[in-house]
Amino acid sequence: MKIGKGSASGRFKIQLSSPENTRLSRLAWESLSEEESDLFTFEVQNESVNELEKPDLLVTISDQTDQPPRTISSNLRQVHWILPSGEREPELTDEIRLFLKEMVQTFRSPTTGNAPLQDQSWSQYYQEKNTAWDLGEPSPPFVRLFQKGEMNKGRLAIPGAGKGHEVLYFAREGFDVTAIDFTGEAIQILKERLSEAALSAHLAQADFLDLPSRYEESFDAILEQTCYCAIEPIRRADYVRSAHRLLRPGGELFALFYDIENIDGPPFGTTVQEIRSRFSSHFLLNVLEPCATSHPRRTDKEWLARFRKKNQ
Repeated sequence: MKIGKGSASGRFKIQLSSPENTRLSRLAWESLSEEESDLFTFEVQNESVNELEKPDLLVTISDQTDQPPRTISSNLRQVHWILPSGEREPELTDEIRLFLKEMVQTFRSPTTGNAPLQDQSWSQYYQEKNTAWDLGEPSPPFVRLFQKGEMNKGRLAIPGAGKGHEVLYFAREGFDVTAIDFTGEAIQILKERLSEAALSAHLAQADFLDLPSRYEESFDAILEQTCYCAIEPIRRADYVRSAHRLLRPGGELFALFYDIENIDGPPFGTTVQEIRSRFSSHFLLNVLEPCATSHPRRTDKEWLARFRKKNQ
């Protein structure tokens, strides 16, 4: 069943597997504006995933909090909506509206429109020495938080660790640090830097959005500055669920978010309203404010956030 105003002309095929939420799926897709009608063809499918013709994006919908296993080719984008089922009248929530915006942002980008970002994409950045995101030092807002006594020593996860300036800084200050990065080149650089500095940290070459179960509730805090903006916007709900899953009860997420306009991405920008909407289901917001201590290259571009894990 094709739905949406752009069903005849869309360049990307979106399929939804939603036996319990077909009406809500249709309502969501029909809410897209006319200006996106050239981009997507939508189909609602009640069959199992294995029976679906390969789309550009597969959206599964259920009321389960655990994501379904990713058993499909890595070349296929797959996301999971967690929505209430039942007999009540379906309605568009702020989260659905936000996801539709993130989906458009992902497929409009020249960088991510035609293929998902993969390990080789990031490897190429390192091979070409195209690491413009690297500041060459620990991010000043995080250093400032620690110096003010607002970060307690404990088990700290740093996703998208890159060359590891924060990893070395917090390892030196006595934290038990786990550095997570998608790319082998980054992990190798970090391994060498730790050895040269006679410091230790746990290194994981892995997808932060899909870490093994052994990491669940393992960390007192997560430090975020270059991972959330680097992933495709349609994976941001996955990011929030993963961060919540990895933190211990009462654990904190310290984050820097980029309020920038960048249609290419990465980095992909966001807004304060989007941050609130995206994280509120899993975290309590303690701080969300313009960052006053940003590195000069990021002045007036960052929002500093502190979230505490909700116990659900």
